[in-house]
Amino acid sequence: MPLFDFRCRSCGKEFEALVRGSEKPRCPACKSARLEQLQSTFTVSSLQMTKSRVRTARKQLRQSKAFKDKVVADREEREHHH
Repeated sequence: MPLFDFRCRSCGKEFEALVRGSEKPRCPACKSARLEQLQSTFTVSSLQMTKSRVRTARKQLRQSKAFKDKVVADREEREHHH
């Protein structure tokens, strides 16, 4: 049962999945089957993987509505108190 790294083409989530036989993995976040198989982690340094995961997480955070709402609220509060 090989362990593979995937990136969901629908939501961008990266994850690992055990693939048994002819099973088709699905994204754990959005359940999509539109997946891109990534290079095995043994061919990429753990530092590269960590940097990649941090970039992906930051990108998702910047794109989230909650983050944008917080930035606007912080700006409004600074302007109100100055």
